[in-house]
Amino acid sequence: MLFAQVIVKQRTRVEELTYAITPEVLPYIVIGSSVLVPIRRKEVLGVVTGFKRSVGRAIKGKTRPILAISLDLNPYSAEQIAVIYRLAKEYGTTLAEVAWPALGHPAGKQTAREVTHQVRFITGSNSQRLDLYRQLFERFNGKKHMLFLFSQRQIAYAFYQLILSSVPSKNTALCFSDSHAASDRQIRALLVKNDPWSIIGTQKDAFLPLCQGDFLIIDQPANLGAVTEQRPYLAAKKIGLARLDIERLNLILGDTLPTVGDWPAIKRGSWQITYVIAEKKPVLIVDRQQQKELIAPSILAAIAQRLIKGEKVLALALARGRASAYICAGCGQVISCQRCARTTTFVRNNLICRYCGSSSELPKQCPHCRGATFRPIGEGVELIAEQLTRYFPQATIATLSTDQPSFPQSAQITVATEKVLSFIAPQFDLLAVLSVDRLLSVADLDGSWRLLCDLIELKSRVKKIAVQTIFPDHPIWSTLTTGDWQKYFDLELALRRRLNLPPYGSQFELVGSGHRVAHLLEQSSALTAKLSRQLPQANFGAPQISSRSGRLYGASEASPHEPSGDMYLAVPVLMPYLIKSTEKQLIAGHLPPNWAVRY
Repeated sequence: MLFAQVIVKQRTRVEELTYAITPEVLPYIVIGSSVLVPIRRKEVLGVVTGFKRSVGRAIKGKTRPILAISLDLNPYSAEQIAVIYRLAKEYGTTLAEVAWPALGHPAGKQTAREVTHQVRFITGSNSQRLDLYRQLFERFNGKKHMLFLFSQRQIAYAFYQLILSSVPSKNTALCFSDSHAASDRQIRALLVKNDPWSIIGTQKDAFLPLCQGDFLIIDQPANLGAVTEQRPYLAAKKIGLARLDIERLNLILGDTLPTVGDWPAIKRGSWQITYVIAEKKPVLIVDRQQQKELIAPSILAAIAQRLIKGEKVLALALARGRASAYICAGCGQVISCQRCARTTTFVRNNLICRYCGSSSELPKQCPHCRGATFRPIGEGVELIAEQLTRYFPQATIATLSTDQPSFPQSAQITVATEKVLSFIAPQFDLLAVLSVDRLLSVADLDGSWRLLCDLIELKSRVKKIAVQTIFPDHPIWSTLTTGDWQKYFDLELALRRRLNLPPYGSQFELVGSGHRVAHLLEQSSALTAKLSRQLPQANFGAPQISSRSGRLYGASEASPHEPSGDMYLAVPVLMPYLIKSTEKQLIAGHLPPNWAVRY
């Protein structure tokens, strides 16, 4: 007797089960077939992923038969199943976990098309990339299926409006909805048509059926939003690369710059690259080492010149609130949360813990030395706005950070975090970079790359840039001035090679979710202790906690496949070599049910 491996999706989990193949079903069944199978007291649809000629004696007598093959659905292609196998191996997880986001839409009736190239990377600002996507859409609209995946909804909406104004198409849909049900209805309406379609979606749509030669375009693949919402947190980029190899798609990746890990493939010619030469603009660099003032006099003078002309200024900082932390001026101790002992942020005259959400006033005395004087570190937007108000009392000054949904249109000076990048339209005359130094430390592996990408994007929206920093000789500033980012990549790779950092080593995160911070921290301590014994060369970083609303891992709502907790905890892990598949399986075997690995 022949047996089939069937993936069955239920409300709370995915399982891979074994079923017997009856003589009635045998002539029609193939890998990818949608089949009706019994499970417990129900009959549900499943997908065939493979076959067995025999099973163990213990389960042979208990194996139930496949009831029927669904003729209403086209079977999943063998290529789709192969992609699932590839990703399960790469993530060191089960086939069923990968299948949860993958098996949503069976393969359509499509014909093979010519493959023009393999991977192309498009660099440039948001507006420049959207224009190149528009050109691609105009060329292949109605000829090939095109799947555009965006990690930021503002950019997705902007692209949708752009193509509608240029080439209206009835077979184009924006499936970037707050309602997953509404998005699914739009997608299904296009999939039943025989005509080539274009879908603008998110990471959850990364497995939509495409055929050889069709286009898969992933914008900002390094963004946290380009990760599936369910564990094992599949990256859209990894899905795209797997589909490229197996399904022979045309894969296009787009971002301000490629990542440091992508650069070797581009440099040796394995990936094609298209980039727009950015306009050169003057950059004023001010050494902050010996500076006592919060804002350098030369930058204040540059701001004053713009205000006199009636122009607009953007002041950039990384921290919201007044400061990223407060320390005692006497003993230097950071003022921590009384509830969970983590570092707090000073926001609107209160100490806010971004880990457990508690709020308290600044203490009258230091709990360590009883001192009464405190000073901020990592200046935030509120503190900078306060200082600018002192220097420019007549100017209209507004702040913009993560907890503010709208852009202050009328402000002469906008003091903002990287939140400003989520708005495409705003233009400024001067960009004053005031408090970004923490991203330039070696401790933050990709910090300088993220900052460089942000500044290149903002550079396209301003006339002049002024920077104050304690690292005036950092290569990021010459890169920003000259536009020679290839030299930056070569220097960064040389440093990483010496330190065995990615792409020469491995970097990933252990991710847990739950209701209580204390419980997550206990779990992380036990987990890292176990893995430290198994992986002695691994370096485990400090846990980072965020609420679900922060979308740290792209999860916007409770999913059936993970606990409905309101907190995430991530433990960063570095290894001085490329991790092996056996080690991935070892890590997966030690994970508690509410934990996953994000590679």
